[in-house]
Amino acid sequence: MLFGLIVEGDQKKIVRIPQSEDVDTENQEKFAEQALWFFYEEGEKRKQIEFQPGQTQTEENVLYIDEFDDDLMVKEAVKPGVRLDSINFKTQLRFLKSIFMVDPGNPNRILFQLMEGRRIITPGWIGVILSGMNVGDSNTLSHMNSAGISLDSKLTAVMEEGKLFFKSFRNASRIFNLSGYLEDASAEGTVDFLKSPSLCMDGTPEEMVKLFSKSQMRKVPKIQAYGYLDKYTPTELQRRAALVKPKITLEIRDNKLVVPTDKDARVALLDFLSNTILSSHLDDGTDYKSESHYPIKKVVKPKE
Repeated sequence: MLFGLIVEGDQKKIVRIPQSEDVDTENQEKFAEQALWFFYEEGEKRKQIEFQPGQTQTEENVLYIDEFDDDLMVKEAVKPGVRLDSINFKTQLRFLKSIFMVDPGNPNRILFQLMEGRRIITPGWIGVILSGMNVGDSNTLSHMNSAGISLDSKLTAVMEEGKLFFKSFRNASRIFNLSGYLEDASAEGTVDFLKSPSLCMDGTPEEMVKLFSKSQMRKVPKIQAYGYLDKYTPTELQRRAALVKPKITLEIRDNKLVVPTDKDARVALLDFLSNTILSSHLDDGTDYKSESHYPIKKVVKPKE
């Protein structure tokens, strides 16, 4: 099944792109071939490098962002049984920003192509069409009376297991909002943050920072800017975190907030302190990350 991302101003919508059975089969084969080239070169796996600000493009290797926020909820949209509107080729085609599908060989992998304007065919478009079978043996320059799209020869990005892979940051950012990932993340700054008198952890800050991903480190400047660790007591922060749906359980030890060694629990703490959680006004049983429709993940406390 082929999907599309429609972007009209600030509005973003995922739609289904209907295909005939033979076109669907052909597109699956093309996307699968492109996925193979994306990750491999002549049978050898390309090196995967975590994205750093300043390193925006590579041809030989693959860049990736760990713990990528799927704020478009692509993973939910492509699940079997999810009902989506079909694209309206007359009104929405010119707003088509990307096409994507689940990798035919890997259900946990989603393959994206950037849909540039030159690949969109609208009624009235002038092009060379083969007409030899009907009107002689020559090509004819003619107006196209139907709409369509032309597939690219390569993938722009791949989403898999919480990571976003790409070769060109510029092209990937035309599909996803990646502006926040241009902010540099400093291990030294994170260590200073972990030395806050309001925090404690198992081991030293220097040991704890080794568990932090770049994405987690980027939340630290926001936490420091908001200053909630200084404004509220650990007990008050714990009380407020419990109001999130599903609630975030903050552990307190010696009147200090505990920075968890568990990844999901740590991300929940950082999301809460960086004020990126927005309460739902529809009372649908969950809260969301601000500027997205990405529900807060329920954290299951690891067994001892």
